Amino acid sequence: MIDNQEFFVSSLTNELIYIKLFKSFCLNIQLAFLEKNREYSVTAEEFRIEFEALNIRLLKYANYNIYGPVLENELLVTRFSLGTIEKTEKLFKVNLPIELTLEQLKLKPAQVEDPSEEALKEIMEINERTVVLCKNFKSFLTDIFEKEVAGELFSYSYPFLIRRMVEEIDLYLLVLERIINRLPSDPSFVIDYEFRTINLFKSFAMFIRSFTDPSREDIIHIAQSFIIEYQHLLNDYSTADLSPESQKRLTAKSKKIVDRFAEFFVNILTDLLNNDVYLIVEPVLVDSMYRTIKIGQYFMFLTKEKIAGNI
Repeated sequence: MIDNQEFFVSSLTNELIYIKLFKSFCLNIQLAFLEKNREYSVTAEEFRIEFEALNIRLLKYANYNIYGPVLENELLVTRFSLGTIEKTEKLFKVNLPIELTLEQLKLKPAQVEDPSEEALKEIMEINERTVVLCKNFKSFLTDIFEKEVAGELFSYSYPFLIRRMVEEIDLYLLVLERIINRLPSDPSFVIDYEFRTINLFKSFAMFIRSFTDPSREDIIHIAQSFIIEYQHLLNDYSTADLSPESQKRLTAKSKKIVDRFAEFFVNILTDLLNNDVYLIVEPVLVDSMYRTIKIGQYFMFLTKEKIAGNI
C-alpha cells in the first residue's frame, strides 16, 4: 500500500496530466458540431469549464510537489503547447486559458514533505470529483459515438476518434482508482497499462494518416509504417507471459518504437507551427497527442529503474 506522500504526489501529478488532456477533448467536441446540434458543443464547453476548475484547485498544491522529471519530460507542458494554443485561438476564434499553461511553466520541482491533513483531504475530494466527472464525460462521448455510428448525428470528429477518447478516459480511471485505493503496481497491471498505451499510439498514427493533407505523402507513409509496427507489438503483448524477462524484453522493444514515434510528432508539430503542413484538426489536439506519448514514455520506461541499463 502506498503511503500518504506517494498518494499525494501521484494524485496531483496524474490529475494535472490527464485533466489537461480531457480539456483538449472537450475543445475538439466543442468545435466539431454544426449549429443544428449546438447543444453538444454547449455541453462540451460545460465539461471543459468543470475540468478547468479542478485544474485551478490542483495548481494551488503543484509548486514544489511535482517531481523534476515530470516537468522536464513535457508531461504537463510541451515545447509546443504555447504555440499550438495561439494557433488554435487564431484559426478557430476561441479563447483558451493560456494563463494556466503559463503557470505550469513556472512550477518548481519537488521538495516533497509529508502533506498536511487539509491537503490530503482536498486531494481526495478532487480525486473523487474527477472520477464522477470522467464517468459523466465518458457517457456523453459514448452517446455521441453511438449516434454517429447509427447515422443519427454528424460531427467533424470521427467515431473512431471519439472511441479512443473514451479509451483514454478508461485508462486514466484505471490509474486513478488504483491511486485512490492506494494500490502499488503489479506485473499484470503493468502489462495491461502498456498494452492499452501502445494501442492508443497506434490510433494516433491512424489519426495523423487521416488528418494530414494528402500532398504530404511522406507523413502519411511514415504514419502507416508505425501502424504496422504497433500492430506487431500488440500481437507480442497479447502472447507475452508475466515473467520479468518477458516484460523487460517487451518494454525494451516498445521503447525503441515509441521514442521514434515521439520524434515523428516533434517533426509534425514543428511543420505545423511553421505552416509547412495542413492538418484538419485543431493544433492543441495534436499537442495533446504528443504529450500523451511523452506520458507513455515516462511511465512505461523512465520510471522503470530496474531495466535502465538494459535498453
